[in-house]
Amino acid sequence: MPTDLGALALDRPIPYSVNTLILSDTLSTHGRVSFIPLAQAVNYNFTDLGGDNPYLNQSYRNRVVVDEGVTTRYEFAKGSMALLMLRGTEIKYLENQQQGEPIRDSTGFSIAGGYDFGLTGPIRFRVMGGYQVRYFSSNSLRSIQEPLVQATLVWVPTRLTTVKINVNHGIDDSAFENIVGFTYTTAGISVRHVLARNIILNGSLEYQLAQYGETPSFLQNTVLQQVGSRQKNLNFNVGAQWLLDRHVSLDLEYMFSNQRTIDSSTYGINTISLSARFAL
Repeated sequence: MPTDLGALALDRPIPYSVNTLILSDTLSTHGRVSFIPLAQAVNYNFTDLGGDNPYLNQSYRNRVVVDEGVTTRYEFAKGSMALLMLRGTEIKYLENQQQGEPIRDSTGFSIAGGYDFGLTGPIRFRVMGGYQVRYFSSNSLRSIQEPLVQATLVWVPTRLTTVKINVNHGIDDSAFENIVGFTYTTAGISVRHVLARNIILNGSLEYQLAQYGETPSFLQNTVLQQVGSRQKNLNFNVGAQWLLDRHVSLDLEYMFSNQRTIDSSTYGINTISLSARFAL
């Protein structure tokens, strides 16, 4: 959408598909140690809409993102464990670069340690801290190095209500060709409440601050030039789920997003969605 980080304020959305393959398992030992290997591949395929606007031809964004890693857990006691996570990331773009821009292929690595507590109680928290880096194939693009922070607090005051607080800081992939990667900090809170046996209410509030650097000096005075900046996003949503039976449910959700993208002032987007879910 035009509201994605770094995307131009186009007059229409850009259709795209995302195909994901995830392989993971938990390997337990006879002691307190267990391992969770992970392999994940994500393919992004964007649609070319044609026309005179070159930004409507989006196939140059087609890419494959591969993640592989392992998380090691050491259980001190029931519901209390230490964590160590190692993960590598490779991003490969599938189309030729446009207008002389540098190759955006990259590799990354992250390491983090933390603690997970309260698997069976009314309060559960998980905190991870570490470091991550991203290196680009082109020497003209500077590497990104940032602390990695993930923190989650879950409070279940009653069997009917769940409150969840999240804080994250890390590196992500941009939606715009000028910005190969950006750092972000996100904080949010969500509430889930079972109003009746077959009616579930939910709501959430999230704030994100993203920062990205300027393009290399050789791209000055070109259409790819971008001065480093930041983007603030505020997202709010409320919804309800109606369980018709064990296999069918209806979801009604209202979402409000207050965002600012390149060359635009802050603006709001209101979305209402009604969806049906079928499960075997």
